[in-house]
Amino acid sequence: MQTLNPFRVFSRPLNIPFFLIIVLTFFLPLLPYFQMSWERGSNDLMLIAWQPGRELLTTGVVNTDYPYPVWTVITMLPFAMMEQKTAMIVWLILNMFMVAASLALFIRIFDWEVTVGRFILLSFAFFTYFPMYLSLIIGQLSVFSLFVLSLATYLFLHKHWTWLGIALGFSFIKPQVMLLLTCFLLLWALMQRRRQVLFGFSGIMAALVLVSLPFISTPRQLIGGGISSHLEAYIEVTTTLWALIMSLGTSWHIPFLISVLLLLWVGWLWFPFLLGSDISDNRVRFLISVAVIVNLLVIPYSWIYNLALLLLPFGYSLSLVLRMTGWQKYVWLTALFIATHLLAMVIVVISKDEININQSQGHHIIHALFLLAMMIYLEYRTNPTGTYLNVKPSLSRQA
Repeated sequence: MQTLNPFRVFSRPLNIPFFLIIVLTFFLPLLPYFQMSWERGSNDLMLIAWQPGRELLTTGVVNTDYPYPVWTVITMLPFAMMEQKTAMIVWLILNMFMVAASLALFIRIFDWEVTVGRFILLSFAFFTYFPMYLSLIIGQLSVFSLFVLSLATYLFLHKHWTWLGIALGFSFIKPQVMLLLTCFLLLWALMQRRRQVLFGFSGIMAALVLVSLPFISTPRQLIGGGISSHLEAYIEVTTTLWALIMSLGTSWHIPFLISVLLLLWVGWLWFPFLLGSDISDNRVRFLISVAVIVNLLVIPYSWIYNLALLLLPFGYSLSLVLRMTGWQKYVWLTALFIATHLLAMVIVVISKDEININQSQGHHIIHALFLLAMMIYLEYRTNPTGTYLNVKPSLSRQA
């Protein structure tokens, strides 16, 4: 008689629809908790969309101090037409669907076979990452940005060029968190004559600009009329490399120089790809992950909830770890969670100022630096010779 192994259930495959149902079933009972949290604190949906949207509906214009492009208000206008509490609940539920969709895209991006064990691991990775939790609880747009990032990565790997351009266009609803990656992909499309990408992107951008023109009082509002004043007011307290270094008493020249060097380094990594080198899908995932991390490090205006986009580089690092065998896989798996999830939470607990914009939040970027260092080490440990041409490995199927 065959012995029943109770742990065998963790290796059973799950299909994507069932996977999404479980994610949403897990989240929906938390709705009352989120509602109580809103009553105790602010909700950024009100600041980003609802209040500016109400102002637009009443006056026909958006305040010139609004830091995002005017089209951000316009695309979020349906929420301004709802009652305040209803808008927050609908936005939260929509965010839950986008989290579930991002998880499903991760499965496709990293070519994982979905098992019960891997589902638990991925769900834990998403739902215990503090920037993701914070983005959900305060109603930020970061979940939308993560979904667009996941979608753009999937579309690139599967060569859906027109839809890739459309996704990159929608990233400009919150432009700063994907700006570097979007620029690289558009430059690649231009150099490789992938006109479908450029047409898709141009179409979305043209539509966003056209719907914004009747509601602006100055052209500067197309890129964010209040961005300069916000940058001046908050550059020393944001969750960026700039704030981290300037909190040590240095001038802005030091983070500026470091940011330039980081951008030159990323450009050097991307250069063969931009020229059309036939590199593997795995290398593409690495280049995208590096661009995402460096983007969040060097932009001078960003907050902790935007670090939710680090889940994609985390997913890539996780895919490298899952390719290992034996005890090394579990040691590195533990180290990866410590360097990202645990360190992010420890910094929050120690500082106790994670949403206080009057105090520096630069220290929250530290775990992004750890993730960058670990991902680079894992990348070159997996492929020490740096040979990526015409190699298309199967990711972690045996894990």
